[in-house]
Amino acid sequence: MDFPPSPAAALIAPTASGKSHLALPLAEQLNAEIISVDSGAVYRQLDIGTAKPDRTMQQRVAHHLIDIVDPSDTYNVARFYHDAVAAVATVRARGKTPLFVGGSMMYFNVLMRGLTILPPVPAAIENTVRKEAEQHGIAALYEKLKKVDATAAAALKASDRQRIIRAYSLYQSHGQQRASWQQQYPPLPLKALLLIPADRTILRQRLRQRLQQMWEDGLLAETRHLLEHWQLAPDAPPLKMAGYCQAKEHLQGKYDIATMQSKAYYATSQLAKRQLTWLQKWRENATVLDPFNDTDLIGNATRLLATQ
Repeated sequence: MDFPPSPAAALIAPTASGKSHLALPLAEQLNAEIISVDSGAVYRQLDIGTAKPDRTMQQRVAHHLIDIVDPSDTYNVARFYHDAVAAVATVRARGKTPLFVGGSMMYFNVLMRGLTILPPVPAAIENTVRKEAEQHGIAALYEKLKKVDATAAAALKASDRQRIIRAYSLYQSHGQQRASWQQQYPPLPLKALLLIPADRTILRQRLRQRLQQMWEDGLLAETRHLLEHWQLAPDAPPLKMAGYCQAKEHLQGKYDIATMQSKAYYATSQLAKRQLTWLQKWRENATVLDPFNDTDLIGNATRLLATQ
C-alpha cells in the first residue's frame, strides 16, 4: 500500500477529555472529515456507553468507521487498519483532510507502527506446543525456536512465553520461518496532536459527570437491549467495555446499582490511566495541548495540525 507524503491529522486523547467536541470545529477549520478511532463506536446500537457522536454532529461533519458492524460481529485491529486505509482514500478523493479522532490506543498504535499479519495456526498444534512449554520450560522451547527460526527468536525476549509459543507453533504449523509468511503493511503518516491534562483531578471529575449522564440517558436499558435482542455471549467484546460490563453484571444480579456505578467508575478510571500511559510514550513524536488549561484550544489545535 502506498500513501501520499502529506500526513493525515490525528487528535488522540483519553476518555472524557472533550476530544469529540473539539473535533467538530477542528475538522471544519482543517476542511476535514473525521475517521473515528473508537473500538466501541464501530458497533451499531452501542450509543450511550460509547458517547457516540449524535446525528447532528455527524451531519455537521462527515464521520467514518461509526456503526459499521453489529454487536454480534467480531472486530479487531486488523479490520480497523484496512477500514482506516479505505476511509483515508475516500476522504482524500473528496478533496478533504483525513482527521483521526479517538482514544482506542491499540488502534492508533497499528496506524503509527503498521500491521503484521501472520497465517493462522491450528489450535491443536498450539496446544501441543503449550503443553511442551509447561513440561520442559519456556527456556527449552526458546532454544528450539533459535534452531529453527533464529530471526524470530532474536526479536523476542527469552522470557516472553506467549510469543515464543506462538512463533514455534507457527513454524510447526507451516514448516517455514516467520519472515517468509508474514505480510507487512506500512504505517500511515500521521501528524498527531495529543490532549494530555496536567491536572488529572479535573479528568476524574469529568469521568464521574460523564458516567452519571450515561446512567441518566439510559445506559442500563441499552445494555439490557444488547443482552436480549442480540443475545450476546457474556464474554462478547461489547460487554467487556467499561460501563457495559458493570451494567451487564448488575442485570445478572451480581450487585446493586450503587456497586455497579462504583465499579463502572473504577473501570473507566483505569481505562483513562492506560490511555495516558500510551500518550506519554508518544509525546516525543507529537505535539501536546492541555485540554483543560488552554485559553484558545481550537485555535492552537488548528495551527498545530494544519498541513505545512
